[in-house]
Amino acid sequence: MKKFSALIIAILITILTPNFSLAEEAVTETETVKTEVVETVIESGDETTIEVLDANIATGIKDFAPVGSAEEFSSDIHKLYCHTKIENGANMTILHKWYHDDKLMVAIPLAVKSNLYRTWSSKTIRPEWTGDWKVEVTTEDGTVLNTLDFVVN
Repeated sequence: MKKFSALIIAILITILTPNFSLAEEAVTETETVKTEVVETVIESGDETTIEVLDANIATGIKDFAPVGSAEEFSSDIHKLYCHTKIENGANMTILHKWYHDDKLMVAIPLAVKSNLYRTWSSKTIRPEWTGDWKVEVTTEDGTVLNTLDFVVN
């Protein structure tokens, strides 16, 4: 049975490995969300927990990676991005919840389509919106996976 399972896994890996794609997930008036399949991982039936491997607030995204990551930004920045790399979240939805001075500004749902997945959301920042900001990365049920604190001056 182990040899048969290994053969099936090898065949599936061969079929699924070239399946990389870029998909636009959601567009709202001030937010744009894009996602990218990073890698398809075939699980052996082990129970796994969704995890944020990397998260950044950045001024841009280039080649599916954050650019200009920082914890402090000028009020003339216009737009910021929250970039996350998720593991073990296939077929789940996460949310990027953007808060300004502890007030929820927007919650952006992001579909996670494979076990290793990079996704990001963006938020337009008005010049008068200075102060403390944070983005909570959560599951649909509200479990906080990561919190990114930053300041707009």
